[in-house]
Formats: sequence, C-alpha cells, structure tokens
Amino acid sequence: MPRTIEELARAGPVHDEWRDARDHWPHMYVVDAVSYFSRAGPRLVDGVELLAAILHPELNQPVDSTKAIKLRTTVFAMDAAS
Repeated sequence: MPRTIEELARAGPVHDEWRDARDHWPHMYVVDAVSYFSRAGPRLVDGVELLAAILHPELNQPVDSTKAIKLRTTVFAMDAAS
C-alpha cells in the first residue's frame, strides 16, 4: 500500500479525473490487491469482506487499517476544496 500511495503522489495532479472522483466519492481506499484479490484461496474471502466494509459503511464494519488505507480524493484533485 505505501508504494501505491507513493506512485499516486509522484503522478502529480490529474485534475479532471480526481475532481470527478471527488464529486462522487469523498474518499478512496488503497488496498493490497495482490494479497486479497489476485489468488484463489482463503485470503480471497478476506478481500470480499474488506470490499463489503468499504462499499457498505452502513453495515458498521470497521475497515482494518492494515488492509486498506482511506484517502481523501481532494488531496489528489489539487484544488481549493481540499
């Protein structure tokens, strides 16, 4: 996950795309996709549970910060709304 965040920061502002994302989703999550989604096995179930917690916050399942990092999309939109 830290590598993904570093790569996002190095990419610089992608104004229109991040503004569009911000308009629909105030937050985004960085997830270790290799660990949870690219291989069949027990961790795939963990990945599905992680996605459920992210996509359905009304279920009041906390997102484990060791599995996903929540970021504000305004950080990448690089505008005054951040």
